[in-house]
Amino acid sequence: VDGGSPAVAGAVLGREPRLRLPEAERRRLLALARHWYERGAEGGLRDRTGEPGPVRRARVRDDEYHSVSELTLGGLTVRDGHGAILTGLERAFRVLTPVDELVTRAVARRDPEHVDRSSALWTLDGRRSRETWSAVTAHRHGPDPERRLFVLDVLRLHLLFTSNWRNSYERETAELLVAWAAGGEDDSRVLAEVLRVLSEAEHRDLEAVGLRHAGHPDPRVRARVPVLLFDGEGPAPGAATRAALLALAGDEDHEV
Repeated sequence: VDGGSPAVAGAVLGREPRLRLPEAERRRLLALARHWYERGAEGGLRDRTGEPGPVRRARVRDDEYHSVSELTLGGLTVRDGHGAILTGLERAFRVLTPVDELVTRAVARRDPEHVDRSSALWTLDGRRSRETWSAVTAHRHGPDPERRLFVLDVLRLHLLFTSNWRNSYERETAELLVAWAAGGEDDSRVLAEVLRVLSEAEHRDLEAVGLRHAGHPDPRVRARVPVLLFDGEGPAPGAATRAALLALAGDEDHEV
C-alpha cells in the first residue's frame, strides 16, 4: 500500500483477500490507503523522509495499460496510485463506495490513463444497479467537462460489456445520449465523445443526430458523424444523408 503501485498491491493481496484477512487487518489497510490518498504521494513521501528538497518525478507504466507518477526523494520512491489502491481494496472488501466519491477520484488527476481513473471506471461498470446508473449519469449536468467525459467512459463500458439484458441499460443509455447530443453540449471534446459512444448504441434517431452535427465547426465532432449517418448495413441512405456524407468525405480536415 505504501509504495503506491496498484499492480503490486493487487499481486500481494491475491484473490479474495476478504476471506483470508481478519477484519482488523482489512480496516488497517483501508485506513492506510485512504491516508496516503488524502495526504498525496508527495506529502506522504516527505513525511517518511523528512527531506525538504525537490522531488524527482517520472511518468511510468504501472501495468500494461495504465500510468502513474513515480516520485523519488531522499532515497525513497513511491508511486501516486493510492486512489486506485483504495478503490481496489474497497471493492475486494465489499465496501460500497459512494458514486460521487469514485467519480471525484477518477477525475482528480485530469489524466485519462491514470490508474485512479481506470480503477474507478471498472468498479462503476461492475455496479449495474439502477441507483448507480442514475448517480453516474447525474454528473453529465455538472460544469466540469472531465466529469462529463468520465460519465461517457462508464456508459461506453456498459454498452460494450452487457452482463445481461436486465441491467445493461442499453435503451436508457441510447435515449440519454440522443438527448445529450441534442441538448447543446458546449464542449466540443465532450460532444465528440457523446457521438462516439452513441455510435455504439442502437437508436432510431442516430441518422438525425448525425445530420444535425455534420456541419459542426469542430473537426473532432464532424469526424464522429459518418458512422451515425450510415454504418454500411441496412437500406441505402436518403438524399440528405448522401449529401452530408459526400461533404464529409471532402472535408478540409484530413482527420474527418
